[in-house]
Amino acid sequence: MLQEFAAEACRLEGAELWDLRILGGRGRSIVRVTVEHADGVTFDLLGRVSRRLSKMLDESDPITGSYTLECESPGLDRQLRNLDDCRRFLGSTVRLRLRPQAESQRRYHGEIADVSDEAVLLQPDEGGSLWIPWTDVLDLHLDPKLN
Repeated sequence: MLQEFAAEACRLEGAELWDLRILGGRGRSIVRVTVEHADGVTFDLLGRVSRRLSKMLDESDPITGSYTLECESPGLDRQLRNLDDCRRFLGSTVRLRLRPQAESQRRYHGEIADVSDEAVLLQPDEGGSLWIPWTDVLDLHLDPKLN
């Protein structure tokens, strides 16, 4: 239910819900809403989403105990959470870290060249290209210096 409220509050303000996390617990949680907008995220937009969502949450009371609502931008070095995010940022320069059981090299820096249903084609700075199964990816972030 919280996901739907956050998505609706963003939609009503012309934005998109990028992520929703509930941190902490046992009576004192942080509800962190990450907001995306095609023209960039402003403090004004975050304030409008926060006020709208806060009102929705006050009316329906879906969270047990007290909480703090935080609205933020995904930032220039945003994490790409899935293959759809990778498709959206095709051609972007990224920092990629693999899970320990993956290949011997665990860190890469390069450009997303292609995305399949199960993997990302990375063109590392060192040259060449390699398909990396999404299940091997620990985290993947845009490199704000080069995008």
